[in-house]
Amino acid sequence: MGAVEYTVQDYKSPLYLKERKETDLQDINAINTIAFGQPPMTEDTFKRFLDQERVTFLVARDERGRIVAKLTIYIILLDCGGTLQRKAYIEQVATHPKHEGQGLGTKLLKEVELTLHGRLVHTARLTSSKEGAQKFYRKRGWRETSSKVFEFLPHNTTSS
Repeated sequence: MGAVEYTVQDYKSPLYLKERKETDLQDINAINTIAFGQPPMTEDTFKRFLDQERVTFLVARDERGRIVAKLTIYIILLDCGGTLQRKAYIEQVATHPKHEGQGLGTKLLKEVELTLHGRLVHTARLTSSKEGAQKFYRKRGWRETSSKVFEFLPHNTTSS
């Protein structure tokens, strides 16, 4: 059996609307329950989540079109001492355990970094409590700013 091909998509992008499936919310809920112990989202809650202006929701799909990894980017504009700067917060980064170790984290993070560059984000932050994930973020060029908080400066670093 060959390697699984994964695709990363901005779930809210009009380019991918036709690829949405009835099983998407089920897949997302399964990942959230396993990774974070969260109760399932309802259709209404999911729609309200997607309707937020400042949210970018990235998903990775397997060859069957099932969502197997996901993360959320929130981009806000802050006044930083008289200068407006875009700040991003990356939340709920998770891969279904059956698909861990397949390069999905790298694919998702590359897409995050492209998104941050494209939207002229000054600073991005994420929090991670898992040691393996922390090591992964360091390897990708994110720097630890305090315990479990990592920061990425899109215009000051290059990642591989």
